[in-house]
Amino acid sequence: MDKKLYEATLRDSVDSLNELLDQDPSILDRVDTAEDTPLHLATSQGYLRFFEEILRRKPNFALVVNRQGSLPLHLACRKGRVEMVQKLITVNSDGSLFRDGEGRTPFQIAAAKGRAEVLTELVRARPSGVRILTDRGETILHLCVKHNRFQALKQLIDTGGVIVEEIINLKDEDDNTILHLSVAQRNAEVVASFSS
Repeated sequence: MDKKLYEATLRDSVDSLNELLDQDPSILDRVDTAEDTPLHLATSQGYLRFFEEILRRKPNFALVVNRQGSLPLHLACRKGRVEMVQKLITVNSDGSLFRDGEGRTPFQIAAAKGRAEVLTELVRARPSGVRILTDRGETILHLCVKHNRFQALKQLIDTGGVIVEEIINLKDEDDNTILHLSVAQRNAEVVASFSS
C-alpha cells in the first residue's frame, strides 16, 4: 500500500485521504489486495469515519481477503464492531458465509468471542449462516458454550427462531450436544435454562 495512504489510514484521517485522492484519484485502485487494504486496517483499529469513506469509495474492498484469509467482516466480528458489521453485510451479506484462513465464518468468530449484538445482525442478514458447522462439527451454539459465552448463546436462542431450533440438539464430532458440553463444563446457567 502507498506509504501516505497507509499513514492516513493509521491516523484515521479522512481529510488526508481526500487530499491524497485529489492528488491521485486512482490511489485506491492500486492497493495491493494481497495485503491488508485500508478497509481491513480501519476495521481493525475501529476507525469508523475512515472505514465508511473507504467503503463508500471502494465497496469491493469488503470482499478482499488479506494474508490471514480474513475479510474485513471477520475482523469486525472478532472486535465486536456492530456498526461496521451492519455496513459490511449491507454491501454484501455473502461475506458472512465465507471461511477465513483458519476455516471460521464470521458467525463462528462472533459466537466464540461472545459478540451477541454482532450475531443478531448476522442472523438478521443471513439466517442460513447459523447452519454452517466448524470442521469439528460444532454449531455456533457449541462455540458459545465451549467459550463460556452465555449471553451470546441466550441471544441466539431468543432471536434465532426456527433455524436455531433446528441446530440446538445437533451433536459435534465427539457426539456432544450443547447440553452435554454444559454439563461437562459444569455450566449451571445453561443447564438450568434447559431444565426450565
